[in-house]
Amino acid sequence: MLSSSAPPLARHGHDPAAFVEIGSLTKVLTGTVLVRMVRAGLLGLDDAVEQWLPTPPGSGITLRNLADHTSGLSRLPPGLTGPDPYAAFDEDALQALLGRLGEVTVRQPRPRATGA
Repeated sequence: MLSSSAPPLARHGHDPAAFVEIGSLTKVLTGTVLVRMVRAGLLGLDDAVEQWLPTPPGSGITLRNLADHTSGLSRLPPGLTGPDPYAAFDEDALQALLGRLGEVTVRQPRPRATGA
């Protein structure tokens, strides 16, 4: 129970003191937040990523591309490998990557399908 004040207890599961990649879970949470923000009129699914992130214009990547995995970006940022690829990926690394987002795509972003 998340609201309990008792210390976490893991039975037949993950040790709460250990790190775990939660990428797949965050996809659902991020997508839900994105849709709610669109419905509230705060942003648009087809907004260019540079409208909301500090990245140079012209990558062609939209928020929709990020949400539906059609941005043309690779699964991991360049140079990240090993059992814990994000261990050294800090705020400075993120800012450096955002500054060259259009250069690190492995293919062109997929355009929005008509009627979608």
